[in-house]
Amino acid sequence: MAAHEQNVLRSSWRGGLPVEVHLNAADVATPTPPEPIFLLLRRNSYLPVALKPAVEVFQEHVMELGAPELWFESEATVAHDGRTVTASLPLNWHVPAGVLYDVLSSGTRRPWRIIVHFHRLPVDKVPRCSDATMRSFFFNAVKQAIYIESGSVQSWFKLPVAQQDKFYQSLVEADSDLFLGPHSTVATPLQNLRAIPVRVLGCSPNPSPDPNPNPSPNTNPNWDDLQRFV
Repeated sequence: MAAHEQNVLRSSWRGGLPVEVHLNAADVATPTPPEPIFLLLRRNSYLPVALKPAVEVFQEHVMELGAPELWFESEATVAHDGRTVTASLPLNWHVPAGVLYDVLSSGTRRPWRIIVHFHRLPVDKVPRCSDATMRSFFFNAVKQAIYIESGSVQSWFKLPVAQQDKFYQSLVEADSDLFLGPHSTVATPLQNLRAIPVRVLGCSPNPSPDPNPNPSPNTNPNWDDLQRFV
């Protein structure tokens, strides 16, 4: 990879979002709830990885009720019947943090407020996530990109396991230099690209119809359309 390409890649990895992370009030099992935690999320990271420091702190304040079902929630602001309404929405962990913010946030509130839940996962809206699931999802995304670029994934399967591990570790540590090593081995040279891998995500700007003719912004109406990522 040429030096100017590496500089572009490093610049893209530096993009970040300030976030204010809270523990869901219903999960608090200590006399005093924990203070919110402020972090800078990498835009190209995923919430289970990027929010791990906050999750580890909040675990000390959560009652053990069987295996935890970690999930995240935030607010989306949309126009509805000529006015702005805010609703709480579970966040899809398999969508990069920067894309989630751009799609679901009005962009006017920073830091971005995220609530961490340890129980009552809304399985109809958010799939379960574990370290193994996150790792598998990331590797599949890499292989899909390689195939689109070159028409083959042989370069990935020829990559030593230790180098494959570096791919995932670079995501966990938000380390672009760690990423560059294995990436330079499997990346298709620009002059040989068959196609450029692009993943398009979006959501409906309009909420689902609400049975209440005068919904309050605080009643959390049903915003299923906002969860229909493609």
